[in-house]
Amino acid sequence: MKRPSVFSLFAGLLTLSAATGCHKDAEDTGASATLEILAPLDGEQVTAGEVVFSVVVEGFNLVTPAKHEEGEALAGWIIAAVDGTDVATDGDTQVALTLDTVGSHTVALRLELEDGDPLDPPAEDAVTLEVVAP
Repeated sequence: MKRPSVFSLFAGLLTLSAATGCHKDAEDTGASATLEILAPLDGEQVTAGEVVFSVVVEGFNLVTPAKHEEGEALAGWIIAAVDGTDVATDGDTQVALTLDTVGSHTVALRLELEDGDPLDPPAEDAVTLEVVAP
């Protein structure tokens, strides 16, 4: 019986290591992570101040940035951006943002892996809101 070479054993270990790595993006795992903003609705009028965004996330493990444990497959958090500027990171399906400036604003939420990498393909959603004075 022929014994495997050291090279083939090493190659096998690398393959196993890659298959059980700290995280996989959606393309690697075949998973399809999604994020959808349920409320407030696109075009909705909201009062200036704290606005809570309700989202549904599927195919992805939300973790709290300060308390996460590396190594979970497809784990990370939500990054919130207002008018193209990242403003918050949250590990919950209820994302509270302070919108103080009256006018039209676009709020985008996207999933980000725990190591800071984006998902491929991205999982994101956005709404444009009309912020009015209290």
